[in-house]
Amino acid sequence: MELFIPGGEIPLPPAPKPVSRYSSSPSYSAPVNPGVVVPSGTFINPLSNCPGYVYIRGYAPWHGGVDLAKPGGCWINAAGNGRVIRAGWGYAGEGFHVVIDHGGGIWTRYYHGTRQFGVSTGDSVSAGQSILYMGCTGYCTGTHLHFEVVLNGVRVNPEAYVRVR
Repeated sequence: MELFIPGGEIPLPPAPKPVSRYSSSPSYSAPVNPGVVVPSGTFINPLSNCPGYVYIRGYAPWHGGVDLAKPGGCWINAAGNGRVIRAGWGYAGEGFHVVIDHGGGIWTRYYHGTRQFGVSTGDSVSAGQSILYMGCTGYCTGTHLHFEVVLNGVRVNPEAYVRVR
């Protein structure tokens, strides 16, 4: 049996020191955040390891997600366990982005990153895993993450699933 508490928080272990997943350029290496255990159907803040970000815009019928900004950017983390179904460039304003399928008809979308990816299409990810570096690509007005939760093909308010402020 699983229990989902809207707005609930799952305590995170202390953030580990970033470790390179790749042996190439350190500037393109996503830090690994092992040890985060998140039950299926629950999510963590995708910027939980990014202190100092600012909530700049919320969900509305014309804006299907929340915008979280930090000058200079930071690594964006997977909000939950799942499989990457898209990691690349979007031609409808998304810029560089990642989409994760969490099962049960739930997807999360992370838009406007740089071309610094920590994952590729087809990868399995764990909650808290670094997936994309925050940027300003596609249709954007400054460095930020546009974060969406999609339930059965319909964008819903992410704040009903994860605390971001």
